[in-house]
Order: sequence, then structure tokens, then C-alpha cells
Amino acid sequence: MEYRLHEWMAKRNLSAIDTDQLVSRFKRWLRSKSDSDIQEILMTAFIPDDYEEDGEREKIFSKLVETAICEIFRRIGFRAKLVKPKNETEDIQITIAGKTILVDAKTFRLGRSQIAPNVKDFIKLHTFRTWILNYNLRHRKAQAIGGLVVYPSYP
Repeated sequence: MEYRLHEWMAKRNLSAIDTDQLVSRFKRWLRSKSDSDIQEILMTAFIPDDYEEDGEREKIFSKLVETAICEIFRRIGFRAKLVKPKNETEDIQITIAGKTILVDAKTFRLGRSQIAPNVKDFIKLHTFRTWILNYNLRHRKAQAIGGLVVYPSYP
């Protein structure tokens, strides 16, 4: 398998581009890819161990993984939206037929074992309940009905 997301990022001068522009470019690039290409991109979306923890490259990489997940849901038939301000909220909202699912997108470091992921890497049920309640208070047309955690896993 190729690591195209890593390669795509390596070709960009990340300090010269704002994150919104980078996400827009990445979306255009993703839309030119086949379903199997998108699957491969997501399956190999592990944060490189040489990225500084909580550093700029790690944050951008995570945002691009969220963008790839949005593209997958869009292709399935959902309306998918990246959540921009991230203050203790979901990463993605997917909606179909007036029902919304709140998505938490996880990315792991290459060095972290995928056989036994750390429990802290997964969302807690009460957090989803809070997100759903807050979403439903803000929106009347598309009620949130649940939450979903998405993360890459290499077989």
C-alpha cells in the first residue's frame, strides 16, 4: 500500500498555506480519486511518528483525515460537513433524510499498536450524549440521532 496522504502533505509548504485553503485543495484532489484510492488513503492514514505531538503537521494531518472521511460519506450519499470550530464538539456531521449522525474522527501514530488501542483514544458515551443534546438544541430541521467513531486500522 502507498501512503499517499503522507506524500501529498510532504509536497506542500504547510507554513505558506492557510488550513482552509489546504483543505479545499485536498478536497479537489480527493474528488479526482477512485473509491478504492480513497479507501487506501484512509487505510494508511496514520500520523507519522516524526510529527511533533500536538504540533502543526499533526493537526493538519488530522484535518485532512477528517476531510477524507467526509468524502467517503459524501460518496455513500450523505450530506457531510466538517465542523469548523472544534470546542468540544464532533469533527463531522453526516445527514440523510433529516437525520444527523455526529462523527468523531480518530487518527493514530504509526508507532501505536492497533491491536490494543489506548482507551483514551476513543470517545466516551457521555460525550456523545452531550454533543447530541447540544446539536438538537441548536438545530430543528435535522435532529442528531447518534454518534459514530471512525478511525484507520491496518489489518
